[in-house]
Amino acid sequence: MRQQELPLEVEELRRRLQQAEDALRAIRAGRPDTPAAKDADDPHRDFLYLAAIVDSSDDAIVGVGLDGAILSWNPGAERLSGYSAAEIVGQPVSLLWPPDRPEGPLGFVDRIVRGETVLSYETERLGKGGKRVQLSVSMFPVRDAEGRITGGAAVARDITQRKRAEEALRASEAELKEAQRVARLGSWSMDVKTGQVAWSDELYRMMGFDPSRPPPPYSEHGRIFTPESWVRLSTGLDNTVHTGVPYELQLETVRADGSNGWMLTRGEPVLDAHGAITGLRGIAQDISARKQAEAARHESETAFQTLADSVPQMVWMCTPDGLNAYFNQRWVEYTGMSLAESQGRGWNTPFHPDDQQPAWDAWNHATKTGETYRIASRLRRPMAAIAGFSCGACPCAMPRDASSSGSARAPISTS
Repeated sequence: MRQQELPLEVEELRRRLQQAEDALRAIRAGRPDTPAAKDADDPHRDFLYLAAIVDSSDDAIVGVGLDGAILSWNPGAERLSGYSAAEIVGQPVSLLWPPDRPEGPLGFVDRIVRGETVLSYETERLGKGGKRVQLSVSMFPVRDAEGRITGGAAVARDITQRKRAEEALRASEAELKEAQRVARLGSWSMDVKTGQVAWSDELYRMMGFDPSRPPPPYSEHGRIFTPESWVRLSTGLDNTVHTGVPYELQLETVRADGSNGWMLTRGEPVLDAHGAITGLRGIAQDISARKQAEAARHESETAFQTLADSVPQMVWMCTPDGLNAYFNQRWVEYTGMSLAESQGRGWNTPFHPDDQQPAWDAWNHATKTGETYRIASRLRRPMAAIAGFSCGACPCAMPRDASSSGSARAPISTS
């Protein structure tokens, strides 16, 4: 507690605040017998109103002298800090300052002396027991009748929950950005009236644009898609705007560096309170790698089919359970069977009746042991004599969903 005598102006401020508090207590007790309560023209009447406001406020309202001492402490300050008025009034305001805060209590007092008013300054203070409290503080000087600054007042609002919510939101946004990066999945939105577009960070990365700059407006999107894809996208967007039906499209993009990519995009309408469409929102997933793999697979399959159709042998492929998966053109020409007729177990049809079961037995043995399938069999040809063939097959790797048995081994065979 301060032992030295208070300056006169500080003592006057404390006295006036004390008068207001005394008057308020008297009214609460049902004893409006103070001069301030009796005389409607008494200048102390204003203090009654002020005291009532201060007392009922959920915010902390604190009076501070020019020497940095706490002069008044309302119930809101008690609830926020844990200090009662009896414990804190007269104590230096530095008691509330965390030691690691860059701005010290002397700076606070200096600003009061200079007559500064500060609104909604977010900071941190210490409560009872060292508890840290996040606050939004407004402070302003208090003047006497002659306009001299006699102290300061601060109004503080607890924003701890808001700060926690903001931190949780930032963490959630960071997790969303990371998830979008891992999934190569961006998000976007568009105002249908202005054509302004918003992109997530991942969509910026996908398109190769600088995230510090706004994305191109919808009117310029024709340059970030190939002509065919732009026609499909603009048609899909217009249909969604007019009908409210979402769309899903695979589109070829043109990145900022001129390279091409692919995206899978989905869009849906955004409605206002009256059900009118005001915007669109959606996602865009980078499927460039998948498209490249599909193109490579198609190229490989085309090369294989060209090679298989050019050899004089019959080339065929079955799953490990014996179901046909592929025949080359030579098989169709020799057996006269269509590819549809040869599917499944149809491949065994052209075999001589006496050779069909041995062919199955040899096949089952090969699929169980992984050994090479070899057998001499006779195959019928329409309108021609039966000819003998040496059939052979070797196992090859196949995707697991290509086999009903779940095995990863399937044979490519020749006859």
